[in-house]
Amino acid sequence: MRLSHTLSRLLTLTATLTSVGIAVNSSAHAVLTYPLSRDGADANKTGPCGVAPTINGPNVYTPGQSMTVTWKETVNHPGCFVVEWSSDNNATFTNLATVKHTTVGALPRPYSTTVTLPAGNCTNCTLRMVQHMLANETLPCPPAVPAAGSLYFSCAQMNASTTPPSDMGGTEDLATAPDLAMPPTMDGGTTATGCNFPGHAATSAGGLMVLAAAVGLLRRRR
Repeated sequence: MRLSHTLSRLLTLTATLTSVGIAVNSSAHAVLTYPLSRDGADANKTGPCGVAPTINGPNVYTPGQSMTVTWKETVNHPGCFVVEWSSDNNATFTNLATVKHTTVGALPRPYSTTVTLPAGNCTNCTLRMVQHMLANETLPCPPAVPAAGSLYFSCAQMNASTTPPSDMGGTEDLATAPDLAMPPTMDGGTTATGCNFPGHAATSAGGLMVLAAAVGLLRRRR
């Protein structure tokens, strides 16, 4: 009976702690919703981006653009969220924005912030959202030295978009642009037909004049 009573009390305590946001085994979870998280997992505690397998492809962005980043918190916990950027294969990260935790709204709780993405092309950059868990909301966040096990990571792979080069600064289709360096000749020839070589029109006209003069000379002799 005592064992049964003790077990019942432990289960009641566990349920109470969970209901107020203090989970027994893990405390807080969050995942990127835009740009799309590479793995969709909300419980990555291993840096820099967790160990869950990648299931989502890269997100395309324009260098230097403004982007509204969104994510959701699935378990309530005091602290903050840091949006970061890496362009060196996750070796280093730069802070783009810090967002304080809130208790407004029901779980899963949506968050968003607008950031300016760095300039420069990148074929495998990372946008990362890090959830910092703290004991209470009055502590500075992010802390200078995060406590062990106090971080959750959610990463999105980012690929820069590319724009075809244009000497004229436009977006015209280079395959159909006119050949401005070699205009069509008087005989209607083009580069495709092999007839617009320099001087070709003048040579053709000169040949016709010589032929006309020879015909006139023959008529006079008759």
